[in-house]
Amino acid sequence: MSKRQATTFGVSFFTKKYKEKDGKLPIYARITVDGKRVDLSIKREVEKGNWDDGKGSVKGSKPEIKALKVHIEEIRRRLFECFDELFKDKRLITAEAIKNKYLYPDDTEYTLLKLFDYHNDQLAHTVEWGTLKNYFTTKKYLELFLKERFKTNDVFLTEVNYKFLVDLEYFIKVQQPLNESQKCGHNTTMKHMERFKKVLNIALKNEWLKKNPFANFRLSYKKVDRGFLTLEELAKIEEKVIQGNRLQKIRDLFVFGCYTGISYIDAMNLKLII
Repeated sequence: MSKRQATTFGVSFFTKKYKEKDGKLPIYARITVDGKRVDLSIKREVEKGNWDDGKGSVKGSKPEIKALKVHIEEIRRRLFECFDELFKDKRLITAEAIKNKYLYPDDTEYTLLKLFDYHNDQLAHTVEWGTLKNYFTTKKYLELFLKERFKTNDVFLTEVNYKFLVDLEYFIKVQQPLNESQKCGHNTTMKHMERFKKVLNIALKNEWLKKNPFANFRLSYKKVDRGFLTLEELAKIEEKVIQGNRLQKIRDLFVFGCYTGISYIDAMNLKLII
């Protein structure tokens, strides 16, 4: 029995104004199938004054603008090709399926760092930067690991196995840290491995990876006694003269949490009702 085919399909292009940097806007393609849509970064930027919101295209006669317009139309053409290929193969057509087909035109092209990029691109729309940056850090450790152990910039997903995970865990623990003065401890390493596992789950769900490398790999955390502040230490924090309103606010929220038991994030979300 053939799968249901899409009835409507469209591709448009737009910029994200809230991501403006130095007067430039990132360009995205929007894929819409039967009213459901996904966005795809085309990895290009445009000067704010050279973008036509109404037409969803660049404007101007400079050579670089003309080249960008050609690039956008090539992406549009390729996305329509992806739609046609899925239709001919009698595959279920969704906006996500077309995006995946565009990013990964052939199963043999599914690589580890491309998967990370795909995951981080999706996550960028749903989480705060504080969470997303942790995935970027995990990816950086992976890049270093691949260069040192495999002498390569990327590997196919099929090359990720149990030994790969064990070697990666050891590498993170002994590697010179990226941003800290001390090497990663056991629990920090486990957090990196946990994030890696979540990224690989995307490949498993999309059937880009047939076997789960984490099936026999155990994520284990050590209990840590975090200790506590004495009343004298807390008093010193309260009485500390701090320059800058932002740091003062953070200190006050911390002290408030110590006395009330309320979490920092909950305190941040409190609103004054008059």
